[in-house]
Amino acid sequence: MTIIKGFDRRRSSSSTQQEHLKKESDNRNLSVLQEHNNYTTDAVLNTMKEQFDQQQSINNKLLEMLDYYKDALQASEEIRRTEQEHMNKQFKELEERLADRISQQIDNRDKEMMKYIRSSQQQQQEQLLETAATQQKGFFARLLGK
Repeated sequence: MTIIKGFDRRRSSSSTQQEHLKKESDNRNLSVLQEHNNYTTDAVLNTMKEQFDQQQSINNKLLEMLDYYKDALQASEEIRRTEQEHMNKQFKELEERLADRISQQIDNRDKEMMKYIRSSQQQQQEQLLETAATQQKGFFARLLGK
């Protein structure tokens, strides 16, 4: 009985040892798995942080580009507005010069027309005077009996 009890104890102790070894092995495996999970989590977090930083950098560059294009557009709009004002000023000056020129041409035409009318009137008066003088000579010549 003592031998059997000792044998059972050895078996019991060896099975306890086996269970203990198995538990230690399982603990080591769990520990390795947990370390692996921690490493994987750290790697994923680092990758995500790098991607976030890259995305931030890209976003900042895009914002800088937008600011640059906004400034360029404002400068272009200012140049266009200045050119438009300059063109409007030139058109106004051209319109004024054209109006002055038309006015001068009308004045010159009126002066020439008045000159022609006066000349025509003077010629008519001279013709009338010549006709009257001729008629007077004829009247006096008939009267005096030539």
